[in-house]
Amino acid sequence: MMHAKVFQAQALDNRSSDYLRLAECGAELSSPVREQTYSALTSISVRGTVLFAQDGVKLFVKGNAAVLQVVAEERDRAGRLAPVVCWIEHNTGQGPGATGVDAVWASLEQFATSIGRSFSEPKRLAAREALEQFEKKQPSQSFIALAITLLQREWAAWLRRALAALKTFGK
Repeated sequence: MMHAKVFQAQALDNRSSDYLRLAECGAELSSPVREQTYSALTSISVRGTVLFAQDGVKLFVKGNAAVLQVVAEERDRAGRLAPVVCWIEHNTGQGPGATGVDAVWASLEQFATSIGRSFSEPKRLAAREALEQFEKKQPSQSFIALAITLLQREWAAWLRRALAALKTFGK
């Protein structure tokens, strides 16, 4: 499963600081964590691969992390598009904080609404499709990890049986 980690959006007045908030608690990030977070977001977007690009929505993926960009209906004072960005991570284990497509999208929409942004229905549908593709992409990697774990268990069981046989044979 996946979870939202950080939300980012530019200030529409082109003067105020951009929004950069932790998804979990909604706290605005400050320096030096702010700069490190921007660097991490940029790294995923620049070094990752584009998994989805359609209807004003882009999803960049790098390993178990992704950056979802959804263009809001509102534009900045200069008339430019202003995407709302979400850093998402896929939990390999189903640990605490693991959610799904619905929860990630709901938290992104809640963030957008809190800063006065909205999305058209085609963008909502495209964003959900992008999140679903990211979720589907990850289990194949998890399947490999599961297969390795199962092979390790089988190997360990075989080794225990072999050692038990050797002990019995040695008596």
